[in-house]
Amino acid sequence: MRGDFWMNESSPQFVEKKCLCCGRIYKSESDYLNGTSRWRTCSQKNLWFTCSCGSTLILLKKHYCSFVPPGPVSSQAASIIAQLSAKQELPYLSTAIMEFQSLLSSGLETPAHLAVALKKDPVLAAEVLEIANNLKVPTGQKIGSLEHAIVYVGHKTLSEIVLVAGTKLLKFKTKHYSQEIFWQEAFVSAAIAESLGLRLNWKQNLDELFLAAALANIGKVVGAIAFPGEIDRIWRIVSTSNPEGQGRTWLQAETEIHGIGHRILGEIGAVTWGFPLSIIETAMDHHRLPLIGLGAEAPTILEIASFANQAAHRLLGHEWRIEKDVLKGYFYRFFRQESELRNFLDGVKAENAHLFKI
Repeated sequence: MRGDFWMNESSPQFVEKKCLCCGRIYKSESDYLNGTSRWRTCSQKNLWFTCSCGSTLILLKKHYCSFVPPGPVSSQAASIIAQLSAKQELPYLSTAIMEFQSLLSSGLETPAHLAVALKKDPVLAAEVLEIANNLKVPTGQKIGSLEHAIVYVGHKTLSEIVLVAGTKLLKFKTKHYSQEIFWQEAFVSAAIAESLGLRLNWKQNLDELFLAAALANIGKVVGAIAFPGEIDRIWRIVSTSNPEGQGRTWLQAETEIHGIGHRILGEIGAVTWGFPLSIIETAMDHHRLPLIGLGAEAPTILEIASFANQAAHRLLGHEWRIEKDVLKGYFYRFFRQESELRNFLDGVKAENAHLFKI
C-alpha cells in the first residue's frame, strides 16, 4: 500500500531533506517512498523513518497534513488506524524515544555518550536496563549500567529495546487487565523462545527472537489503550476456567464479544511504532499452525515465537488458554517426546525464576 502522505496544503512541494549518514537527498514523493522503511509517528505527531542506509530521519508535523503508513499494512489495519487517529485514540511513543533512535543510528556516539543521552529520561533508562537484563548474559553476570548494556546488546538490538521500553511505559486504560499481567506473559514467552533458539542452534540473532516473542501479543497493548472495555471483557472470560474446568482462549473470547482481533491491533501497533518486519509478522500470524514437521528446514522467528506464545500458558498454569492444535503442531515441529518438552520447560522456568514472582 502506498502511504497517504505529507503534502502540506500551503505548499505544493515536498520538503527537501538530506541524510547526514549517507548523503541521500529526499525531494519528491518517490524519493521518500522508495528504499525507506519503518515509518512511525511520535507523540508530537512528527514522522520518523529509516533511510536505506539504516539511519533515522524526521519529517516535522508542519511538513505533512495526513499519514497512513506505507508498506506492509493491510487494508483493515489501515482503516482502523485512520479511525483511531481521527478520534485521537491511537497511542504513540514519546518523541524522546525517536530522538534517541536517531542519535543511535548516526553511529557517531560512544556507549558513554549514548548512556548519558538515555539517562535524560530516567524511567525509560530503567526499563531499558531491565529488558537488557532479561536477555541472557552468557557469564550469568547482571548488567549493572546503561553503558554496559549498550556494549553488550549492540546498537541494533538497543534500538529495538528502546522501542519495547517505550511500549512498556504506555499506560493501560483497562480496569482489570493490567500491564503486569501482559508483560509477565510477554517475557515468559520471550525466555521460552530464546531458550528454544539455543536448543535448536539458532544461527540468527537470538535477541531478535527474544523481542519478537515478547511482542507477539502487542495488539493487546493497543487494545488496552484504545478499546479498554473490550479487553476487560475478554480478560474476564479467559482469566479463569469455568466450573467444569473448560476455559476459553483469547481468540475464542474475541469472537464471543465480536471485538477487533488482537492480531489486527498487533499489526497496527507494530507498524505505528516502527518495529521491524519480523515483529510485524509475528504480531499478525502467531496463532498460525506450522506447515512442516520435525527435521524439516530451519525454523523461522514466527514459528519459534508462536510455540513460545502457547507454551507460556503452560508454564504460567493457564492450561485452558492453550490452543491445543497449535501447541501440538509445534510440539511435533521441535520435539520428539513429551518428556523432552517437559524437561525443556522446567529448565526455562528454573533459569528465569524472577519472571514467575508476580
